[in-house]
Amino acid sequence: NAIGISLANYMVTNTKAGDTIAIIAGDPADSFAIAEHAGYMSVLQPLFDSKARLMVGNVWTPGWDTTKAHAEMDAILTSSHNNVQGVLTSNDSTAQGAIGALQTVGLAGKVPVTGVDASLISDQLILKGLQSMSSWRSFDTQAEYTAELSVYLLTGQTPPTTLFNGAPYNDGTANVPTMAVPSISIIVSNMQQL
Repeated sequence: NAIGISLANYMVTNTKAGDTIAIIAGDPADSFAIAEHAGYMSVLQPLFDSKARLMVGNVWTPGWDTTKAHAEMDAILTSSHNNVQGVLTSNDSTAQGAIGALQTVGLAGKVPVTGVDASLISDQLILKGLQSMSSWRSFDTQAEYTAELSVYLLTGQTPPTTLFNGAPYNDGTANVPTMAVPSISIIVSNMQQL
């Protein structure tokens, strides 16, 4: 998953050798969360294996629930004695929960925290320096891709294979072609793009 890879790359760029990274993954029942996890672990696992980065916690958050993410981050901070230099979260609600736990121990704004969706609350946290970034896909681009595909489907035409620029998604019965919408990392300096 491209978003997972972008979250991991951000975390690698914003931590240093030997730093400890906590992972607050999304809902294990959500196929996006699973794909996203595979994406960031494809980048981070080799670093964990070589000890270039250390992993403290790799927990799933049922329902992407903010309160559960807060409790998960609390547990990670307790078990690591607050030794966390980065927090990779799978979306903005899990980021908000992790930030709440970080605030309790005085680490909010001192360690990078990722997110996904560029939600209003997380945009405000980014502006306050408490969340580092949020991966976002343009709604205009999503609408454009959807309209383009809809025209083919509504007119009974088979969309050309060149339209599908992403890795196929296996829905359990078939590999489904994918139109991948590119994501960008929303940070303070480019928030006007929202």
